[in-house]
Amino acid sequence: MHRRGPDAAGTGDVAALCRAVDGLPLALELAAARLDVETIGALIEDLPSLFDRLEGSAVAAEPSGALLPLRWNLSRLSDGELDLFRRLGVFAGPFSREMALGVAAERDAASQALDRLVRTSVVVRDAAAPDRYRLLSPAREVARSDTGDVDRAALRALHARLMLERAERFGPMLRTAAEGTGVDALRADFVDHQQAFELFLEHEALAEAARLVVALFEFAMFQPRPELFRWSAALAERIDDGAPHAAEVFGAAAMGAWFSGDTDQAVARGTRAITVASRHGGSTIWARTALLDALGYADRLAEAEAQFLALVREARESPEPYWHVHALALEAVGLVTIGHAHTAEASAERALVEARRLGNPDGVYWAS
Repeated sequence: MHRRGPDAAGTGDVAALCRAVDGLPLALELAAARLDVETIGALIEDLPSLFDRLEGSAVAAEPSGALLPLRWNLSRLSDGELDLFRRLGVFAGPFSREMALGVAAERDAASQALDRLVRTSVVVRDAAAPDRYRLLSPAREVARSDTGDVDRAALRALHARLMLERAERFGPMLRTAAEGTGVDALRADFVDHQQAFELFLEHEALAEAARLVVALFEFAMFQPRPELFRWSAALAERIDDGAPHAAEVFGAAAMGAWFSGDTDQAVARGTRAITVASRHGGSTIWARTALLDALGYADRLAEAEAQFLALVREARESPEPYWHVHALALEAVGLVTIGHAHTAEASAERALVEARRLGNPDGVYWAS
């Protein structure tokens, strides 16, 4: 429905409201959100009593006039709505409804509480993704400052676990027909994944940090996100050879070294990954890919050929169709290189057929 502009009297009220909130854009935006339930005159009349109610309260700690409408809106929330608001301050970027419910104390009531926060503009819809929400920076700062140290630590830990779960759900989609869905989710969540990784590393939760790197690494390879190379390198300095996912972490660090131009480090980390995998298990696909590139660049062709054959074999034996497609495509490249064009064509055609059956866009592109 089209909202009619103010008449002459209403214009005076608008001017008075602007003066009351110091003309600040954020303050006006938050105050305007109340117009669906109150008149401008009522908004202005309520300001003094609002300030009286807020004096000495936690949300009134900041002196900036820009926060007055936010404090006003917060003063009207229920205890449960306020609790959810404070919890949403843990997110560094935009969040979905599912993510908001994931950090809520009472999940059943949280969906309605989130709707209330949106209606009062305490939470806003993200302009880039209508199905996502965010706290504006001042609101986020208030939410975080109003959370005690003990509660904040527990909330950060809950957030990190939530982000790890999301990474392990959406990361594998990059090897399926749902690749686009996975990429969109990981891209939107990335700043919060970074926050989770930093927490894991800060608390020496290396197993969780390794799981996060493994879940996100293919996303980082193809988007690209060089931050993951730094994460894997930092983790490779701390993780034990026998730890879960150690081979994959060293392989990811080898790929990072190769892309940064450090051939020697790529070979060293890739070799270590293969040794770890032989003793403790794990995939060497990333490690052998880095070694193939680095050894070839260093003109160590016999060693590069050995890594190529091992890479094709491991990919072919993988239970995942995605890696089987890659094995066939690599096989075709190798056959062309040694002059077996006819056999190479057959491998390439099989790769394309399997890629189309899988429906993975990256697999189809690679096979083509």
